[in-house]
Amino acid sequence: PRYQSLETFARGLYYLETMYVDETRVKPDEMVINALKGVIAKLDPHTVLMPKKAFEQLTIDTQGKFGGVGIIVSQENQKLIVVSPIEDTPAYIAGVKAGDEIIAIDGVSLTKLKNTDAVDSMRGEPGSTLKLTVRREGVKEPLDFDLTREIIKVKSVRDQALSPKIHYVRIASFQENT
Repeated sequence: PRYQSLETFARGLYYLETMYVDETRVKPDEMVINALKGVIAKLDPHTVLMPKKAFEQLTIDTQGKFGGVGIIVSQENQKLIVVSPIEDTPAYIAGVKAGDEIIAIDGVSLTKLKNTDAVDSMRGEPGSTLKLTVRREGVKEPLDFDLTREIIKVKSVRDQALSPKIHYVRIASFQENT
């Protein structure tokens, strides 16, 4: 009796797969995910079903560390611009600067990559290498940086002593160790 509703669900999927008028629209895996999303949406506004990639990104964000070269980027006018290199990371040490426009990664022009793919390709296994090509204002030729990925730890808390009794503390993001 407990799983009777699952049998009904499975039968409904079967009928859709075998008898629906437009079989190109019937994608079983997609239908199951959409059904699950519908069930979850009825529970409460805080529970969500995350695609694998979004979950991996959330894990990276909350752990505050990932394999990469250590740059924060922004998309501006279809260009990928370095907002800032993270201090003491491979990109920072190599001389990547805020304002640099990333034009290629491992020799692949960014015109051929979506920016999300570009960011993903900069992350990877610590110890693996990456060639970053940037255009810098005031420099005629593009610059190449050969970087070795390492574990990048993002500081979530920064502080500054304003006086012996007063400290300014800034939480940039909430992570496991905040």
